[in-house]
Amino acid sequence: MKLITNNKSFLAYKKIPVEFIDGSYLDVFTRVRDYVHKNYKVVTHPLYGNIPPTTTLFRSVVIEEGGDSIDLESLELIENSIIKVERIIKTDKVKEINDDIEKDLEFIDYTLISETLENIIL
Repeated sequence: MKLITNNKSFLAYKKIPVEFIDGSYLDVFTRVRDYVHKNYKVVTHPLYGNIPPTTTLFRSVVIEEGGDSIDLESLELIENSIIKVERIIKTDKVKEINDDIEKDLEFIDYTLISETLENIIL
């Protein structure tokens, strides 16, 4: 398993390998798609938490090595997530996020994924 994230809170996370993306929510999805094309599977839903991309900066996705071919379900999931995020970004106004809100959003992403990982790793 591997975590792809743009959330710096995961830089010290030691339970699985972390690949930090110094970029946007959409950059994380693009990197996940790159892995899916290398036969990885998406473990956590890219759009977890029902938090629109116009109201958060952070996204983390757990992936795992797959078999000898592309997992079509993972490919469809990440492609549809990218399309949805692009559509939302084009049509919705991006919310202004101050430093306090940014820290809260970082914490929410960290909490959701780290708790999910605890359940997966058990």
